[in-house]
Amino acid sequence: KPHDVIIVSRTSFRHLNVMFVPQELLALVAAGRDSGVVINMGHSNISIVPIMNMVILRSKTIILPMGGRDVVHAMQLFLVNRRSNQLFRNNARDFDDQVVEEIVKKHAYVVGNYDLGMRKAFTEKEHELPDGQVVKMGRELFQCTEILFQPSLFGLKDTLGLGEAVNRVITSCVDDTLLNPNHCKATTSQIILTGAGSMFPGLQDRLHGEVELPEKKVYASPERKLSAWIGGSIWASLSRARNCWTTKEEYDEYGPGVVHSKCW
Repeated sequence: KPHDVIIVSRTSFRHLNVMFVPQELLALVAAGRDSGVVINMGHSNISIVPIMNMVILRSKTIILPMGGRDVVHAMQLFLVNRRSNQLFRNNARDFDDQVVEEIVKKHAYVVGNYDLGMRKAFTEKEHELPDGQVVKMGRELFQCTEILFQPSLFGLKDTLGLGEAVNRVITSCVDDTLLNPNHCKATTSQIILTGAGSMFPGLQDRLHGEVELPEKKVYASPERKLSAWIGGSIWASLSRARNCWTTKEEYDEYGPGVVHSKCW
């Protein structure tokens, strides 16, 4: 289950109101939309959540058991193959995870076509390590992110790639005869990226190319790393969210269970 964001408002010095709202819904609010397919790319999983008129279609949601953590691990493997022993603290089995994560954040990217990228010439990039040594990297910088689209190349045989998973979510919405066709089109044609794991250059274009819809747009706000928090700030100020608050008086009267009755 995707994690919720806890929104807190202070009505007085002693009283706090709380609200639990899914991150994907808040990212949609931050994007200024009420319908869309939100892709929340986190550290350990990726949630693909269709939302129609502010209603989450939970039965059509797909959660992939991979994320930014797996990109970092893939980069570690490629650096071992390159024999970049500058990245070892003590021995060949003891990686400095923070250094590799910093390399991924600064230099990793996604290519539009992986096979073509592997055939093309490339320019190596350099990264200075904390101890002043310099490590050189080439294709590893896009090979590590390919785990998001072709996890089977990295031994994750039963895990869908990001493009395939998004297409399955869209197809499940389009094929559902109980959904309004116009509302469904408005939902599936708008794809919103959010989360720290969505910050790789080239990801937006690659996803646009892999989604099998003739009419679609992939939105990638520069602030998407924080879009859930931005959306939370907006949502908390809206009148339509008023009934979602759990007040201290309600908590005192009904106990902790009242919180679950108001979850989105």
